[in-house]
Amino acid sequence: MPECINGLLTLLNDPKAAITTTTAVTTTAVISTITTTKVTAKLSGELIPIPNDRTDMPVIRGISFAGNILGSEEFNSKKPSLTDIRCIFAVGEEFTPTVDADTTTGTTIYVFDHRADQSSYETETYGQFNGKRGARWEYHLDNWKPFSPFEDEEFGPEDCDFIFTYDGTAFAKLYVRFLYYNEELKNKTDAELEQLMHEHPAAALTGRTYVYEKEGAGGPFTLTLNANGLFACYEGSNLSYMTSGTWKLYGDKVELMYPVDGSNEKYVYLKVKGSELIYIGEMSENFTIVNVQDGDKFSDTGIWNKVDWYSGVEYIKQDIDWSKDNKNLSAVIKNTEELKSYLEQICQEETMSAYLDKYDDSFFNDNVLFMRALLQPSGVAVPEYMVNVTMQPDNGLGMFIMYNGLPYGDDMVSYCIAQVTVPIEIVDDSKEYNWVRYNVMF
Repeated sequence: MPECINGLLTLLNDPKAAITTTTAVTTTAVISTITTTKVTAKLSGELIPIPNDRTDMPVIRGISFAGNILGSEEFNSKKPSLTDIRCIFAVGEEFTPTVDADTTTGTTIYVFDHRADQSSYETETYGQFNGKRGARWEYHLDNWKPFSPFEDEEFGPEDCDFIFTYDGTAFAKLYVRFLYYNEELKNKTDAELEQLMHEHPAAALTGRTYVYEKEGAGGPFTLTLNANGLFACYEGSNLSYMTSGTWKLYGDKVELMYPVDGSNEKYVYLKVKGSELIYIGEMSENFTIVNVQDGDKFSDTGIWNKVDWYSGVEYIKQDIDWSKDNKNLSAVIKNTEELKSYLEQICQEETMSAYLDKYDDSFFNDNVLFMRALLQPSGVAVPEYMVNVTMQPDNGLGMFIMYNGLPYGDDMVSYCIAQVTVPIEIVDDSKEYNWVRYNVMF
């Protein structure tokens, strides 16, 4: 027990050091960690503490899972750990834990669909699973019965949160992914499985714009994968609209889900190979207009976007003209002086300094920065948004931002600064570059 107390003191005084020096997870240990690290939606194999006020919680020094489908015997016989826990399973795979703890009595793991709002687990009411409305399944550590929460393709692949609870109170969580079991997954080596568990390949795709290798419907066909899990497609200039939906990454496959007619869905699958997305015809229902063929490629343009949302006068200046006619709200920026000049019109000092640190001289050696400030007059929460970039031979680049207006009062406002990074070799000064704003419900 003294060893555990030492670890807790380290965690409270230096949250980063605690990642490597703590030897146990307890609920009194993690207030500093949660506030500094927030939630990163990535596989890490780490058991993350959830804060609470109780002092009677069990101490877990490590846990491991052995499955019956993926990996070798060695892969499935790891020692219990807090930072190297198996966190990928095949759909239908049964798994059994080995726990290093002072007790497992009363400890239950609930399996939830992965949540963007991880803080909700601190106030969740824990009880018997009830499908989509709550936990998918529950496991009792002191009476474990191997069972997969995903028995068929209807329930997978899926990102999940394993929530560790004691007497109805959550105290730790593990981010887990269930994958379709096919020949490709079956043949993965232990090293490849480890790579899936400890890397976050979606980070390499997030915010990036891809272009179809063939002609789209009257021009280039672009696809942007936004950081908030939404994608935007512009299949060519013959279309007066963009299509959109949600995207997820399962192993090396991107899944695009299109809502259809408000109640139905269709899916498109793309294989990630280096900087390309390769269309998988046998799994897909194709795009809206363009008939993409099996094996066709979407190449990374080098263009990527980021959108920052703010609420409060401490971030954004309040005397700004937010009308559509104010051209000062957007800018094509090629050096730090131009960046500073633009930000001085929009941001308070602290916000401006953060952007100047991020986009320095070395950044502008290789890139041009497109920025656009927007007012969201009716919503303090971060709205749903999408950014897409069109590449038209005659009109240059078009930057589109669409967002979902929220039905709140006018006194609740938020502000957006959208950024699109474009490799300098793509930018042609003889062509136009325009931001187009849509305020739409989607």
